[in-house]
Amino acid sequence: MSVTPPRGERPARLTPHGFTLHLRNQHGVALLLVLWITLLLTVIAAGFAVSVRVDGAATLNARGEAEGHALALAGFQRALAELLEAWDYNALTEDSQAALIRVAGGERRADQPTQPRPPIVQREGTLARGTYRYEIVDEERKINVNLASRDILIRLVETLGLPPGSERDTIADSILDWIDPDPFHRLNGAEDDHYERLSPPYRAKNGPLDSIEELRLIRGVTAETYDLLAPHLTVWGSGQINLNTAAPTVLQVMVPQLAPIILAQREVQPLAQPQRGGIVRSTAFTVESTGRSASGMLRTVRGVVKLEGKDRLLVKVWNDVVGAGRP
Repeated sequence: MSVTPPRGERPARLTPHGFTLHLRNQHGVALLLVLWITLLLTVIAAGFAVSVRVDGAATLNARGEAEGHALALAGFQRALAELLEAWDYNALTEDSQAALIRVAGGERRADQPTQPRPPIVQREGTLARGTYRYEIVDEERKINVNLASRDILIRLVETLGLPPGSERDTIADSILDWIDPDPFHRLNGAEDDHYERLSPPYRAKNGPLDSIEELRLIRGVTAETYDLLAPHLTVWGSGQINLNTAAPTVLQVMVPQLAPIILAQREVQPLAQPQRGGIVRSTAFTVESTGRSASGMLRTVRGVVKLEGKDRLLVKVWNDVVGAGRP
């Protein structure tokens, strides 16, 4: 018995791979194929558009960040220029920055009155592609931890509220053990035998601190204690404090007998001459500068600057990745 296919339709044919069927209306297959191709192209185009927008935004952000960085560097350079200008002593501004004061006429005399209050400091500027703002903070308004005696360290932790006892002595002795070159620990201190039992283990440095953050590694310095100590300590400077810029706590620790007199004097006018136990012209400063691009991107750079003489500056520490992004 044979089957006759309808007119216009070819019969099914057996092949080595199975049956091959020939549809009567191949126009439908073509239409379906076109629809699938159109859908695929639409998805590809949409993805490309999104990619272009993302790449464009990334490009704009990168440009804004580069402009912010350049503006921050401009502010830093302006700070260096300010430090190189002629000035005779420091005072403290209302926002705890270092004012650089020059005595009228350029000659400083013991009997010459100084300014009753530091002048308002304008440390900001506008350039073609944005603005910058910088701060100058006196490092010698703090106690140099690398040069501090045990008595100074004990007085500091006591003044900050830690009562007499083993914790206070542990902090002071452990700081001194961390700094001194020998392997022998003080009564309440710590050397390698203590730190090597920690997880992870490490050794005592047996050398000066390179940064105040190193205090976190020292026995007895908890997170809370570090937050108390860090604002009053530095690794820069001669070991003397600036009497015009030092915080009351630092004055009470370093010059306890003179502290009330100096604070009263500062209410009237800054000191123009050094006093016993202190200086009035600092040589180490932290400069922090933030640039803001026209698109609103922020970049911040920070450096510690050492003044040598009156015409030379050395950047001792540099960090140009302090912050980036939008406010």
